[in-house]
Amino acid sequence: MMDGNREIVLWDKELKHNGRITDNDLKDSQPVIGGFILAWKGDRGDDAEIYTYEIPHITLVSPADGSEFTSKELPVFVWDSSYIKFKIEFSILESFEWPDTLTFPEETNTWLNEPSITLDKKQVNNLKSLWENQGGAKLLYWRVLAQDSSGNEQISQARHIYVSF
Repeated sequence: MMDGNREIVLWDKELKHNGRITDNDLKDSQPVIGGFILAWKGDRGDDAEIYTYEIPHITLVSPADGSEFTSKELPVFVWDSSYIKFKIEFSILESFEWPDTLTFPEETNTWLNEPSITLDKKQVNNLKSLWENQGGAKLLYWRVLAQDSSGNEQISQARHIYVSF
């Protein structure tokens, strides 16, 4: 109950953040979540409808955490997301601290529009240089930065792979 009315609020336990989904004069009730879709009933008393909301998310699909690769067989990096613009970051540090992190696309205002990337030869060489500058650590972390149409950004959890250059 908010302001004397039933509203739908989504609570993110991991981020310890809540967000009000509805703010109306309907009696919003019976929320259910399936996948990344929240659905509920909005009732005016004489008329009821079902409403939906897509929960913002970034889910890393592949490669699997801990997979092993060589620079000649690096995988396609794939994610599922409700966002529309993407960048991918690689680091030899789990904290993704600069200068031990590379971001693709490198240009500040350039984003990917597809939820996947296959690294080109230049990008692989940049990763190899980062790797060599840090003594050849085999572990490489990756994550996705995403942006919605309003400019709100989100960062996925990190995964790691083992790479031999």
